[in-house]
Amino acid sequence: MPNKVNPYDKAHELAGAIKTSEAFIGYLAAKQQMEDKAELKDKIVHLRQRQMEMNRRQILGQEIAP
Repeated sequence: MPNKVNPYDKAHELAGAIKTSEAFIGYLAAKQQMEDKAELKDKIVHLRQRQMEMNRRQILGQEIAP
């Protein structure tokens, strides 16, 4: 009989690996720095809004200003 793998156990294992990864820990540190400085947070929010607007225009086939 083949060894059955429980997908829930694998998902839990993956979540644990992500939470302890160097990349995720660095992301959390950068996120905390951004949240601690209002001016950085405002700039990032503004940048994301501009990105969404550019993506919307691109999807609609509109010209995007340089």
